[in-house]
Amino acid sequence: MPNHSKDQKLGIIEEMKNHLTNPKTVDNILMTIGVIDVEFERVDRTYLIDSDKVALTVIVRNKAKECLEKAILYFKHGRADYQQLVDVSVGIGSDCDYKIALFDGRQNPNDNQLCEKCYECEKAFVDAMSVRYVPCYLVKVSRKKDLEGNSFYEPKLFKGYNPELINPDQKPFSKTDFERMEFWVSYYDNGVSNPCIYSTDHESWAPDTQSSFNLKCGIRLLLEWGETGLDVVFEADDEEGVEALDWAYENNWSALGNLFKSRNIKLDKITDAESRIIIRMWNNPYRDFVLSDRDGKEKFAGDFVALERQSVEWLDSILSEYLSIRNGNASNDKEL
Repeated sequence: MPNHSKDQKLGIIEEMKNHLTNPKTVDNILMTIGVIDVEFERVDRTYLIDSDKVALTVIVRNKAKECLEKAILYFKHGRADYQQLVDVSVGIGSDCDYKIALFDGRQNPNDNQLCEKCYECEKAFVDAMSVRYVPCYLVKVSRKKDLEGNSFYEPKLFKGYNPELINPDQKPFSKTDFERMEFWVSYYDNGVSNPCIYSTDHESWAPDTQSSFNLKCGIRLLLEWGETGLDVVFEADDEEGVEALDWAYENNWSALGNLFKSRNIKLDKITDAESRIIIRMWNNPYRDFVLSDRDGKEKFAGDFVALERQSVEWLDSILSEYLSIRNGNASNDKEL
């Protein structure tokens, strides 16, 4: 940075410190870093200005190394907007701490550009650590009504611990955490085909909103990651539910396809060993979806909630028709 005097450099450093001391900035960064690892500690954050480079150094405890190594790879190769601008170097500090330095290599940036780029660089790397390689991502969805009284859903994004990484018996949030929430959806990016998105009636998550996806005839709706993508699962507890789902499939199942035409998703119906009816989503755009930027996260949350809501509304109307026909037949039988 040869065009800046010593006083100018000190001013830039002071401005960078202001970013870190801003309450909102610090809260956001601490919340994000906090999900990395229970042993993760933010020991040091240092900006060094030398020549034409700016380095952000983050030192962490040894146990977080593996997670950070993966995050570095993702940061270097997964973000096209930073590939040319940022170089990442890694070194081992004292006491086996892990040191990551992010360099802004542009020539002669002015004060504001330098400060903003350094902050963006830091935020992007934190996002890379917390979203891509820590497998728990939570979406809070608030149910609201517009001026005409129609319900709609507004997704808001939060991060939280993955209990499977910390303690299988430890729940990520207590019951009181759900007092002001309509429902939560957990998104896991752990590379396995086990169910990763749970329905809102999952008793350990939101016990006071169990009716949200408990449909008629004892049927529940879940969205799960399957081997081929995101599966829409209609789960029946008893014979009545299985019969109702079979009826829906025979009579109105094609209507479900209309929900997905705009997404170019093909559907297939399977009955598994537990008598669950599973709708496989082929050509699923969410299968390889990488939550790498804020717009992408919001789009994913919005599409996901819309898909879930439409599936619930569709099956709920079909089951109402089924019950009406069944109850009508029962009344006719009594009259006979």
